[in-house]
Amino acid sequence: MSATIVRRSSLPGFGLTMGLTLTWLSLIVLIPLAALFLKTTELTLDRFVRIVTSPRVVRHFAELFGADWERRRPELYAASIGPVTSGTLRELQLPVGIEAREFTMGGLIRAIVLARYAVLAR
Repeated sequence: MSATIVRRSSLPGFGLTMGLTLTWLSLIVLIPLAALFLKTTELTLDRFVRIVTSPRVVRHFAELFGADWERRRPELYAASIGPVTSGTLRELQLPVGIEAREFTMGGLIRAIVLARYAVLAR
């Protein structure tokens, strides 16, 4: 007669629990996070600029800064990519110092550079 040795786990149910945990982690966290990363790689620079300079985003930045926004508003001047964003800035009582003539990122950069040289030339 031979005695069989039965190995008992020191952590019963660990394998099943770890498997379920990793499955749910990947479904709830990792897959959406990977999808978010892949979606941002599809953005072109032009599309990114349009999103960041949209009136809705400008308004949310103002809400994000809250009381600090109210305190610093007199010393801030904004550069705007177009008349719609300038209108939003004026609604927030923020003076528009620079507005691009061309409603593109290149036009905005050109307006900022020209305004900077105008200040240096004074």
